[in-house]
Amino acid sequence: MKVFVIEDSELLRERFINRISRIQGINAVYGEASVLAAIDPIHEIKPYVVLLDIYQLPDSGVNIEKDIKNGKSLPNVILLTDHPKKENHVQFIKAGADFVFNKSFEFEEIVETLRKLNEEFENKPSSQH
Repeated sequence: MKVFVIEDSELLRERFINRISRIQGINAVYGEASVLAAIDPIHEIKPYVVLLDIYQLPDSGVNIEKDIKNGKSLPNVILLTDHPKKENHVQFIKAGADFVFNKSFEFEEIVETLRKLNEEFENKPSSQH
């Protein structure tokens, strides 16, 4: 399974890439500092999961459904936020995110979700990869 991490903080991006690459079954992890720089590689690489820092969206003009998912169910989008209020997460899901996590406090939940998505990916027929 391929994963793409979009995070402007190089330290956090490297931390995610390092940790994600150790999950069994994940064979490639890519990273980029901005969502605008990541759109073309996402469409070329076709990752099963994109981790996206929510702060990348407001000024970028990027629409999750249109620009990242491109009208398809893939990739799964995990939004990373520091918004403490769960009420805000509902609007992110409505905007096209499949999951929303607080990147400061829910790191292990992110890893566990990636494990579950990897199991889902491995159980799909190879023609759907």
